[in-house]
Amino acid sequence: MATHCLVFYVEDDLSIATVMRQMVDVIMDADVARRTEVRFFESADAAMEAVRSGTWPDAVVSDEGLPGTSGSAMLQAWRKADWLGKFLLCSGGYSQLDGVRLLELQADFMLKNNPVAVARWVNAKAKEHLR
Repeated sequence: MATHCLVFYVEDDLSIATVMRQMVDVIMDADVARRTEVRFFESADAAMEAVRSGTWPDAVVSDEGLPGTSGSAMLQAWRKADWLGKFLLCSGGYSQLDGVRLLELQADFMLKNNPVAVARWVNAKAKEHLR
């Protein structure tokens, strides 16, 4: 059983990141919250730098439309490196490419305008990891 869960949240819009932080604080189960660390990054490039430094997350929530590297490109690079963590790709809308790409990359998808659902996903994946 894991004793700690590390979640990366990658979002370049500070207002969305702030709401997400508040939702995670409110929704996360107390026991899970004590053993879960959520690190916020403003770009996929910053999150990828953390990984290059040896810090692999257990789960990731990422915006797709980020400056520089996209969320799906970050996931693709990590899957090529055999990372098996959970990944939630968030976007402002759907496209046909999103669904196909998500299946290929083994990622979940949500619209980013539902922070409660995203926070529930974080809680569920952290709880699953900590079992």
